[in-house]
Amino acid sequence: MNAQMTHSISATHLCMAGAASHSVHQALTFTAWDRLCHLEITYPGFEKWFWGKVVPGLGSGQRTILCRQDSEGVSAIAITKRGELERKICTVWVRETARGRGLAFDLMQEAIDRLEVKRPLLTVPSERFAEFEPLTKRLGFIETKRHLSLYRRGVIEHVYNGEFQPTQLS
Repeated sequence: MNAQMTHSISATHLCMAGAASHSVHQALTFTAWDRLCHLEITYPGFEKWFWGKVVPGLGSGQRTILCRQDSEGVSAIAITKRGELERKICTVWVRETARGRGLAFDLMQEAIDRLEVKRPLLTVPSERFAEFEPLTKRLGFIETKRHLSLYRRGVIEHVYNGEFQPTQLS
């Protein structure tokens, strides 16, 4: 992977690495939040979801944060959910200066491998649809539904690879 490094945060890695991994876990969690906090604009309630669902889910093994770094720091992040009823790629973010290098594809491919499902659930807001369309096509994702006002009033959320009920906002 050349100058890129991969970091994963999951309960498995925390347990295997012991106390030292707790500080790594905390550092990566805060770094991920620092890079993703702007998503509160696109997804109202993102902060509450991140600290209330994602971070506790890391400890239970239900959530994973995948991270890529380069010489400028964190270049890409993906968050996954592996629940009994739902396997989802919840968040995919690539730093603007790192786009066009295939990082989103690599992270999504790793997420798919970790989730152990060929086509995990994914939602994409209408304003990012054109940006994600080549990626979703390349991965063989199938748009299965469109929700109006799922996260924001008047905005369409494109749903891939299954049903996503508004009550599942997780």
